[in-house]
Amino acid sequence: MSNISQKEQDELVIGTAFGYKTEHIRRFVESLRRHYKGPVCLITKEKDKHFGDYLAKKDIFAYEVSAEIPVSLIQVQRYTFYKKIIESFYSSAKRIFITDVRDVFFQTSPFALPFEKELCFYCEPILIKNCLANGPWMKKFAPNTFEEICDRYAICSGTTLGTGQGMLDYCTQMSDEILKLKAVGPEDQGIHMRLIFGNRFSSFDCFNNEEHAVTTCTYQRTLTLNRDLKTLNKDGTITPVLHQWDRMGRLIEAIALSTTTYPI
Repeated sequence: MSNISQKEQDELVIGTAFGYKTEHIRRFVESLRRHYKGPVCLITKEKDKHFGDYLAKKDIFAYEVSAEIPVSLIQVQRYTFYKKIIESFYSSAKRIFITDVRDVFFQTSPFALPFEKELCFYCEPILIKNCLANGPWMKKFAPNTFEEICDRYAICSGTTLGTGQGMLDYCTQMSDEILKLKAVGPEDQGIHMRLIFGNRFSSFDCFNNEEHAVTTCTYQRTLTLNRDLKTLNKDGTITPVLHQWDRMGRLIEAIALSTTTYPI
């Protein structure tokens, strides 16, 4: 892709599109490429030519893995793949954003806002004890400290921003802990929070919605919009990434439609 700035050459967006069709990722890809021209890598099923052709047209590297891997395992195995991708292809990346794909769209570059720590984690506006998913995960993976952390906000594993070294350490620890505790499916978020609340990372920040790069919409009740119908952070900056946009009803769908020219 032409006209890539030096800053963007030092950045990397990684996600998992295993088992998806083109229509499932079009909003992610088109909105990202509208605002960011740097390296992007998506994990895909092997031998999916049509899907691969679409990604190639958008200058996105398709990291193919065996189609025989159960979809239920991809969510936990993705961290091992991310680690391999970073080490093998993008070892010089200075800033990395790992993200879900189907329910993510971009209002600007995910790297638009500065950060000071090695890792940036993004909270969901719901207490762990009040969440039907996060509560049981933490009881399973952090039973001895559950009472200490149950009144804290859940921290989403679907979007994480960091430095190259910070992200490599994160993916390594996630992979090792998932293997040790035999987590499956969406339980990766339980492992994610176990590591964070256990202070296993030396340098990180946790941001609430409307504070930094990501707003996670499932439990968000209100949003602030500008005249262009872009959602804003509390300081007036545009929120770069909206995650789980399709779980907030017509408001988010209206925003998505107003900022895109391609079908959902």
